[in-house]
Amino acid sequence: MRKYLLGISWLSLSSACVAGPVEFVLDPIHTQIVFSVEHAGFSMSTGKLLRPTGTLVFDEKNWAASSVQVEMAAANVEFDDPEWNKAVRGKSYFNADTFPTISFQSKTLSQTGPKKGVLSGDLSLLGVTKTLNLEFTFNKRARHPYTLKDTIGFSATAQLQRADFGMRATPNTVGDAVNVRISVEAVRKTAISRNAGKK
Repeated sequence: MRKYLLGISWLSLSSACVAGPVEFVLDPIHTQIVFSVEHAGFSMSTGKLLRPTGTLVFDEKNWAASSVQVEMAAANVEFDDPEWNKAVRGKSYFNADTFPTISFQSKTLSQTGPKKGVLSGDLSLLGVTKTLNLEFTFNKRARHPYTLKDTIGFSATAQLQRADFGMRATPNTVGDAVNVRISVEAVRKTAISRNAGKK
């Protein structure tokens, strides 16, 4: 009986994979946003934006119908050191008290290969909104081995210039180019009808 029920569950998941756009909710623990920036020419200093929240809608048959919306708390910038955290969250850099939220809203998604694509959207940081392009890989969609939930995963990279967002402090010791690396795990929320929102 158990094998029969597991078979039905897997069949349901397989059917869902061809059902059009499906909404997923980010797993804030297994979704990791890491960035690095040159530090006085000696090293690439690395930080993290912890516990991002948001949703992604993905259509495996028509990637262009997909979308992503993410929010991050500027106060969750983490450099693994209390003094560094205080400085980076302060007015000279992320200014978390005045601009508490960092957000990304996708605009277009294009597929460039069997598992590759480019996601373009608006990144809002320090009250400034600029276009950000992320090159990404669709890693996997399957039933999670531990939670048994329909789970999807992506990896992405991007580069931005911090000065474009008004973050210009200490240009002689902190580089302008910021390299971003993202790993995403998200859990299915609900299937979305292709006719949703249409009248």
